[in-house]
Amino acid sequence: MAPPSSGSRPAQPGILYYDPNPTTAKLATAGLRLAGFQVFNAHVQAEAVEICKSHGPGGDGSVVALLLDASADPAASASVLKALVQIPGAAKLPGILLVSRSNPTPIPGAEDLPSLRRPFSTPALVKVVRETLEHQPGVASAPISVDLATTRLKQLLGDYFPGQEFSDETVERFSQALRQDEDLPDPPSPSSVRGHLETSRLEAVLEMLANSGVRGVLKVEREEEWGKLHIDQGRIRLAEFKGSGEELRLGRFIVEGGFLQGDQLEAFVVGKDPERRPLGTRLVDAGLLSAADLAQVLVDQARAVTCHLLTWK
Repeated sequence: MAPPSSGSRPAQPGILYYDPNPTTAKLATAGLRLAGFQVFNAHVQAEAVEICKSHGPGGDGSVVALLLDASADPAASASVLKALVQIPGAAKLPGILLVSRSNPTPIPGAEDLPSLRRPFSTPALVKVVRETLEHQPGVASAPISVDLATTRLKQLLGDYFPGQEFSDETVERFSQALRQDEDLPDPPSPSSVRGHLETSRLEAVLEMLANSGVRGVLKVEREEEWGKLHIDQGRIRLAEFKGSGEELRLGRFIVEGGFLQGDQLEAFVVGKDPERRPLGTRLVDAGLLSAADLAQVLVDQARAVTCHLLTWK
């Protein structure tokens, strides 16, 4: 696998991510999607091959890089890699290996590929992926904008006619015909969708929202706890969380990011604010945190909140 030559690329770069462990794959996938990537998950070789054929250079071109876990079963990962590079055009895709610290070069012949050792943080994963894609012309991080009416119509057709396949061209013709009969009205109030995690996976909901390019707030509730994800054009910009368990308050990410020491932050928080401003705003106004630093802290918090919500069932 090597960097490809110049050519058109999707607006939202796609990563084919092979990982036989669904749990580790879930967390890494959430982090990559937060960073603006489209992720195609594969847990077995057959899935990886099918995804590469459909979405790789010989398909719709959505996949621009391969991410393979080689820490759990190096032999299986080597077999997957061998199968992928035999697909026309796939050998030119850049590849990244996730490896163990005890075996940093698990696949013979792939020693030159970029790698990341487990355990790793989400920022570290995003960094190595972005650095690997730097030499690819045309790759951008802007999400794809999708016609909401057409997307909804395609979903309804699939629900009511599960045995029938409808091409994108057919759905578009249906949508245009409906518009000619009657203009689709704008909702008089902010629209909302309700569902249950027992039947609707949060990963699927986030993927749908990312593909739709919508703006709004997604609220996930469990008993007395809740999390809110503020989404704009498919990107999670801000997150809120109320509940017990994992520490997800803003102060944690300020300290972990190295912007303030723990005792400095505690001393600042002790003082009450008569204006009741949010902690981040207070720190910026006091000159203890820059606006850019606050933006990074909010992204880190949003990533952690999202990963925590993904564990809810």
